[in-house]
Amino acid sequence: DYFSNCEEPVLLIFLGDHLPGLSLEGGGSIYARLGAVDSSDTGDWDAETMERMHRTDYLVWNNYGAEPAAPETVSVTGLGVQILDWAGLWKPLWFTWVEEAMEALNAIKAMPGKRKITQVLASGVGSGAFCYLFGGTLVDGCCALAAGTLLYLFVLYVSGPKLSKIVGNILGGALVTLICCFLYLARGGGQLDYMIIGSIMPLIPGVPFTNAIRDIADGDYISGSVRMLDALLVFFCIAIGVGMAYSMMMGALGGDVL
Repeated sequence: DYFSNCEEPVLLIFLGDHLPGLSLEGGGSIYARLGAVDSSDTGDWDAETMERMHRTDYLVWNNYGAEPAAPETVSVTGLGVQILDWAGLWKPLWFTWVEEAMEALNAIKAMPGKRKITQVLASGVGSGAFCYLFGGTLVDGCCALAAGTLLYLFVLYVSGPKLSKIVGNILGGALVTLICCFLYLARGGGQLDYMIIGSIMPLIPGVPFTNAIRDIADGDYISGSVRMLDALLVFFCIAIGVGMAYSMMMGALGGDVL
């Protein structure tokens, strides 16, 4: 009532940047108990769940009868630009940059993703090519192609939507190792090491590792260190999976067989 009776134009925006925590005493959260999320640990959430849990309604009100065109979705970062547009005020240079950045991000977000069949085929072809590049034969490359194809089916339908990053990389490394071992035992390939190395290449975080080195070289030590730690963790998890599967096969069949 106070703002409604103000002579000066008033524009109010009410919002929250995420849903409330609602933790339970024994651990976990209300959202996990009700089935709204798969896990109480936010580290296990995929991008879709993370976005959904940080999306809230917002309210725009004014005392001068205007009906601003409010977008269905707007980020907290871009909200300042929207407020200035609604109020009809001049935007300083910083908000102009933010507006341009948000338009670019929205354009990127609207870009269609690669089809799953394309990702699977790219993983298989890449695995086979790397195997041959590292010194394997064409037959070894074909075996790596098969292992890489099955690996990315696992990533798309099991690891990505249902497993944490750590567990997914461990199991992914173990999976390709077991597949390559079975193909090797079936006389499908002659150089097991090159087959395994080529097959695990789709899991290798080459781009994050390169970006980490670039950030550190540019003086962005915090972001570079975080990226580097994440990449090294992936390397470590893949190595654990490969080592576990290879040790299991060695124990079951004996070292002379492999």
